[in-house]
Amino acid sequence: MTSQPSFNEKKEKFQEHIEASLKDSYKKYSRNNISDIVLTFLGIALSTTVTILAFWEDATLAGILGAISASVLSIQEVYNFNEKANFYRRLNMKTKQLRDELKYKVSSDDDMEKIVDKFLALRDDRISNNPRRKKIE
Repeated sequence: MTSQPSFNEKKEKFQEHIEASLKDSYKKYSRNNISDIVLTFLGIALSTTVTILAFWEDATLAGILGAISASVLSIQEVYNFNEKANFYRRLNMKTKQLRDELKYKVSSDDDMEKIVDKFLALRDDRISNNPRRKKIE
């Protein structure tokens, strides 16, 4: 006959789930944020270069770089990296709140049930409201 895990064992196991969720949301936040920043700077640099080339009357190269610039901006728009980064940043902050609540406020099985419910609601929010790639029309 197996015994039920103790309150502290359940709390430690749940802490591991929260820490894994924190790592995942931070990783996704960082990846999307960096992608957004890189594409923004690349778009600015290409647009500036196109303008300079137009002043120098190098229409062929300006046209090629203009097309590349438009592609970069389209990729940024379609994959909405900024929106995704903000979503995962908010998710990370909410998960940190749960982690701290678990650490400092949970002292009974009833408290544990409440925080598990909050975590499950947060997980459901993650699934339901995760920004998706935009459709090209």
